[in-house]
Amino acid sequence: MGVGEKMFEFIIGPMVGGATENWFAYVLALLFLVFRPQGLFGEKIIERV
Repeated sequence: MGVGEKMFEFIIGPMVGGATENWFAYVLALLFLVFRPQGLFGEKIIERV
């Protein structure tokens, strides 16, 4: 997490301005929820018909 924050600040920081380190964790969590809405250890729900 810390390495990702520093890399993000170094690469993307100059493009969008400063203080990118502060919201990197929120962006990462949002992307995680978009692609894995059932969670990290989510169970597949079996629907019986």
